[in-house]
Amino acid sequence: MKATKQIDIYLTQKRNVRLIDVIQYDTGIQLVFTLKDFTIPSGVTATLYVQKPSGKFVYQESGITVSGNTVTVSLHNQAITEHGKVPYQVSLKSGSDVITTFTGEMIVEKSLKDAGATESKTVIAAYEAKTAEQIAQIEAAAQAEIEQIQNLHNTYATKNEAANAIKGYLSGAAVFADDVSPVEHSPVVKINCPDGVDPSTVTVRRCGKNLLENSAVTQTTNGITFTVKNDGSIVCSGTAEEFVFLTIRKWLPAGKYILSGCPAGGSQETYSNIFCEDAVKYIYKFDTGNGVEFEVTEASECELYLCRFCKGITVSNIVFKPMLRLASFTDAAFEPYNGAEYIPAADGTVPGITSLSPCMTILTDTDGAVVECEYNRDTNKVIDKLINAITFLGGKV
Repeated sequence: MKATKQIDIYLTQKRNVRLIDVIQYDTGIQLVFTLKDFTIPSGVTATLYVQKPSGKFVYQESGITVSGNTVTVSLHNQAITEHGKVPYQVSLKSGSDVITTFTGEMIVEKSLKDAGATESKTVIAAYEAKTAEQIAQIEAAAQAEIEQIQNLHNTYATKNEAANAIKGYLSGAAVFADDVSPVEHSPVVKINCPDGVDPSTVTVRRCGKNLLENSAVTQTTNGITFTVKNDGSIVCSGTAEEFVFLTIRKWLPAGKYILSGCPAGGSQETYSNIFCEDAVKYIYKFDTGNGVEFEVTEASECELYLCRFCKGITVSNIVFKPMLRLASFTDAAFEPYNGAEYIPAADGTVPGITSLSPCMTILTDTDGAVVECEYNRDTNKVIDKLINAITFLGGKV
């Protein structure tokens, strides 16, 4: 009998405990997810997606059972070969339709016993323990799917219609995709609100990777001149006569985020960007040049202190590029804010919304609201992912 870790999942409330501690290579563990506010229909299957600290992915379908409102996952070795923070996602499907999805994070602690073991390449966990004949069958099926997608691409590319053939599905308080079709289209978006909340009172925001609409204006304060550029970057010069910074207030759903954009060489004693976690208790998170991850445990208006300089610091034309993104976005390259706001209809559907490529984020200003989104995927990225899955296994495409 395997050891189990019990995790309660609330899809419409921010009460989830999704941080799971496991030991590297410990396949003797089962994760038991119980959905507390959602009834899982019969005939549903589940898939586990894991992103290793190296950035490589594992896709696992075997070793997962769905019974009643419980999803039990027996972790495959490849899901926990690398120690560190490991984001995971569980998708429930009925046939090809995604019923719902939930996410979380494992903390994989380094195994002392196997510290010298050689890490393997990323593989699709569903291939494990398969015979050579079964692997060949799966590889052939995947290659046939690649050829089908390529045929669609060749058929429709001149009409810019290729991405219409492949759909992506998202669900959560704040959802993101990094494989959106380059052809502008209208994603199907619906907002599921908590009881008693009228969807037409909710504001939906669609933006790219960067969530931070920089509302700061050009000014000189306490000896520092802040020049705000059209792309949201800020050029700073002068000598700080006192502590000085630009305050931005931002409403954020519960979740994990990364604040970045401080120039290299920053520190708590010189210059930085800051997320104010608790001003009363003096708890802050500092971006000093490499970005900083923080967690919002309950949806709320948060304070960000941009371009913060300590007293006596002198700078000349250093450039801050403030960016706030969901922690799920691993690409740290600066992207100017590109956002638009929409109001849902009474039934929660969001009319008039348009896509952004390659990255798109959708979130609301209402605690407990859940975003559901169907969008067109970039066929080239879908092909690349399938090819990578096969070549990692030593197959040929």
